Amino acid sequence: EVYVTELVDYLKHQFTMTIITADSEPSQDDRVNVVSVPIFGGRLLQPISLLVFSLWPAIRLRRQIDLVNAQTPLSGLIAYLLKKLWNIPYVVTVHMYSDSSEHTGHRLLSQLYYYVEKLVYSAADKIVCAGYRLGEHIDEQHEVEQDQIVVIHPGTGPVEPEDTAAEVDVAHRFAYADGCFRILFLGRLIHENGVVDLLEAMKLIADQPVKLLIAGNGNLEAFIRQYVENEKLHDKIELLGIVTGDDKKVLLENVNLVIRTSYHEVFPVAYLEALAYGVPVVATPVGDTEYMAEQTGGIDIVPVNDPSKVAAAIVRQMHANGLEPEVVSDCQAYLRSISWHTQAEKTIVLFNDILSKNARLGE
Repeated sequence: EVYVTELVDYLKHQFTMTIITADSEPSQDDRVNVVSVPIFGGRLLQPISLLVFSLWPAIRLRRQIDLVNAQTPLSGLIAYLLKKLWNIPYVVTVHMYSDSSEHTGHRLLSQLYYYVEKLVYSAADKIVCAGYRLGEHIDEQHEVEQDQIVVIHPGTGPVEPEDTAAEVDVAHRFAYADGCFRILFLGRLIHENGVVDLLEAMKLIADQPVKLLIAGNGNLEAFIRQYVENEKLHDKIELLGIVTGDDKKVLLENVNLVIRTSYHEVFPVAYLEALAYGVPVVATPVGDTEYMAEQTGGIDIVPVNDPSKVAAAIVRQMHANGLEPEVVSDCQAYLRSISWHTQAEKTIVLFNDILSKNARLGE
């Protein structure tokens, strides 16, 4: 996960790290020890197999551990055991609404995960949430201690184009070179990201000079291809596959709009990255999206599960003049305020605070 690898690059200068993960190469860094365990099954079984195979390595290493940072509530079960048996403190990092049926795939599994979360959160020294709304959700669901939840957003790298904000040309992008207003969907192709609603919206404006570029992969990829075929939208929708690194930067520099009509989000950094390139965003008011809209002024909010409103927002953006340079500049400044360096510093302070209060310190 990007979240882990970026943080470790900073944390390793303060702590000696051991990472238990699946099917990974050994670390070449003497301050980072990677313990690779096998993983089996599909999307639902993989986290369970990772939990099972991670248990023994964690127990074996217990005398070397001063603090555990579980990256999911499920892996937090191991941290819970280590604390109860050996008084090792732990932090749970929560990136998503894990107890939702959209995540687990079944209501019964969602209920089971709810009780896993309740148990793990009950003994956690801190719960680190990736967004404010997620923190509120956990508090409402589990009634944790008032000071137990800490919000540390995912960080961002340098995403600004080489031009300054004032020089970002949002009105004359390459997207118009072929007469099309180019829209970018960037993310996983899954139901909860509102992909079907977006396809329906594109169908409603098929007579407009627009093109949707879909960057990502997921279990709806075959459905999308079939939908495009059935509705004869070949010249309106194009699947690009996974786009990262420099290719992603080039893409952001050459589209007119970024869109995601999600049912669930936490803190979608991709929206901020788009705004930093002068690209406006259309998104649903889930997770911290409305907070981000207030902070930046560049996100057009549309209702959840409403293709007609999404279509109207796209047409509205087609006739807009793009983002003002001040909005782009403000967004770039906000991104700098949540850089990975800044978020890592917050994490270091949090870890040190927990260690300083724990009796294991110095043992």
